Amino acid sequence: MRVLFNELKKLSSMNDEKENVRFLLSDKIISSSNRLLEHNFHILKDKHNCIYIDKAIITNIKNELQSAVDSYTENNRRHLEKVDEAKNKINKSIGDLSSLNEIKDFVNFMVNETNSTPLKNEIFNAKNKNINIFLDKNILLGIEIKSANKLIEKLKNKTIELNTGCNLPFKLNGNDMMVVKLGNLKAADYTVESNDGSRQNSMVNSYEDNKLEKIKNIIMEFEIHFNFLNENIKQYHEIADNSCLFENIEEMNDLFDFIDRNIIENIKKSHYKCDDLQIFNEKLVSSCNEINNNCKALDSYYQKNIFNIDDGKIINLDIDSLELKLKEIKSNTDLLKLKLESLRELSSCISQCNNKFKNKTSHLENNDKKIVFDSMAEIKRKTNACLSLLDDFIKRKETGFLYKVYKLFFPKKHNESLILLIDYKNKINKISSYLDVYKEKNKYFTIDDICLMVISKLSKINYPESWLGYLYGEKSKCNNFIQSLFKKYG
Repeated sequence: MRVLFNELKKLSSMNDEKENVRFLLSDKIISSSNRLLEHNFHILKDKHNCIYIDKAIITNIKNELQSAVDSYTENNRRHLEKVDEAKNKINKSIGDLSSLNEIKDFVNFMVNETNSTPLKNEIFNAKNKNINIFLDKNILLGIEIKSANKLIEKLKNKTIELNTGCNLPFKLNGNDMMVVKLGNLKAADYTVESNDGSRQNSMVNSYEDNKLEKIKNIIMEFEIHFNFLNENIKQYHEIADNSCLFENIEEMNDLFDFIDRNIIENIKKSHYKCDDLQIFNEKLVSSCNEINNNCKALDSYYQKNIFNIDDGKIINLDIDSLELKLKEIKSNTDLLKLKLESLRELSSCISQCNNKFKNKTSHLENNDKKIVFDSMAEIKRKTNACLSLLDDFIKRKETGFLYKVYKLFFPKKHNESLILLIDYKNKINKISSYLDVYKEKNKYFTIDDICLMVISKLSKINYPESWLGYLYGEKSKCNNFIQSLFKKYG
């Protein structure tokens, strides 16, 4: 691995303050054995900050953009024609783009030329992580590149400090990225220079010099492992949070059927190997909190004994205590690596499943029809109104004189429509029961989310057609109820 402090330092301009320069690296460049050169980077500057962006990340953005356009045009001839017309006018393909400015201009042109909100939504889909990191949607100015300062703030959780003489201590996974800033701590140097003093003074100085450098070396190693631990504990938190979300989604999917239930069951059998997700997640969260508490204790030790300490005080630090803390942080890092490795496949599967479910709710939110109800009281009232409507339909089919006659002549059709209405009622009853116990503090699904999903389910009721249904006005009542769920325009 050739990502060294000195290699990065050579890349930055002499006019740039080291403290204001960052290097945004991808797994591709970190894993490369080639020498780092300036043409490997796209440079983004603002008044105070400068970021050297690995061009492999630019390639990732182009790949996401291409996938978004392909998804927008797939099986839609009109969309394909609009995109082709726009491409002919701009006379440039996605593969030709070589900088963030060119990507920004291309996206602005395509969105404006096609005048397509769905295309913009495809481009800024949550799965397009690189696009959403670097580009912003501005109502007045269109698509804009995030400033260097804004990027540094957004990626602060992916930042590591690299000290003099050091190289990156680990590799990234997949399409992940990392921000590297250059630290000030010097690397250890155990060479002892002779001086003109007495041999005794020389030995004393040599001992102190060696002790000082040894302590600095331990501190430097501590900082590298601590940065690594901090970054990985965040990943562990994300996996635990995603797993708890998956538990909630299993419950919600039983109510709303947004995704194939077999997907959830297969993940449970293959990766959780248990039916009780709550017990699994409680253990996972507990383990995550334990390592996080260790991390906080090590940070407290660092802030109290090491941070911003000068050479005069460093020499008085207890080496045995420092080495013990270094072993402790290494132990936590090794433990965390094992846990993350064992959860890697699970994490990928539940993330895909969670995204499928969330994309469904996102589609509901972006639908042209806007729902009327946005409070729990209103949504409960509308759910009860739906149940009352279904009760009337079912009761009339079971006891109405004309329906009894209808059943004599068309028993199969009568039974099918009755079973369908009862099935609708059972599903709405489940939703009603959930709404009764829903707590607003639920961190995974807000009231707005619940309202969207409930209205979606209520609006899917399709009254079984029959001439008696028209005669009693039941079909009309059903349509009027569905229309009442949405705002009217015009």
